[in-house]
Amino acid sequence: MTNPFMYEGTFAHEFQHLLHRDTDPDEETFINEGLSDFAQYLVGYGHPTSHVDFFMNNLKNPLTEWGDQSQEQILGDYGIAYLFQLYLYEPAKTIILLCFFYLEQQLL
Repeated sequence: MTNPFMYEGTFAHEFQHLLHRDTDPDEETFINEGLSDFAQYLVGYGHPTSHVDFFMNNLKNPLTEWGDQSQEQILGDYGIAYLFQLYLYEPAKTIILLCFFYLEQQLL
């Protein structure tokens, strides 16, 4: 089996949509879909490699224009949206860890 946790990853993706709809039903598609792919990664089901690979092989794909190309190329939209969320997350990890560190210091 090439993707043994496909169902669990899809559940994480769709659950993010459910939670996001409650808080911001008018969210831009590229943000919502990027967060859904990112949710899969965040809970441990890996990077959406087919989405990222498609984007990397078709770099002429704007971030904010969802579905502006063919149906097959929608994978590139998912790929760039995910990479954007991953890009935003990387520096935030350090900030979050520092906040936990300083909070713990204040509690001691």
